[in-house]
Amino acid sequence: METFLRALPFALRDADAAYGSIVTVRIEGEAGGDWSVIGDDSGWDFVDSPRAAPACVVTLSQEPLRTRPLQPL
Repeated sequence: METFLRALPFALRDADAAYGSIVTVRIEGEAGGDWSVIGDDSGWDFVDSPRAAPACVVTLSQEPLRTRPLQPL
């Protein structure tokens, strides 16, 4: 999951937000967790422990995001 979510700042690159706005993506399930980005003058960057409430929380199940396991040849 983290590999996919590392693209979050890039995906939000054209989104305007007030300085300090936080967006959190929450993935539910055993591979889940919270990923938060904060907006500033240079774009979006990850923040480990947001000090303010997010402006937006997107909650998704891990199930549609999982990829099929590799099968041995």
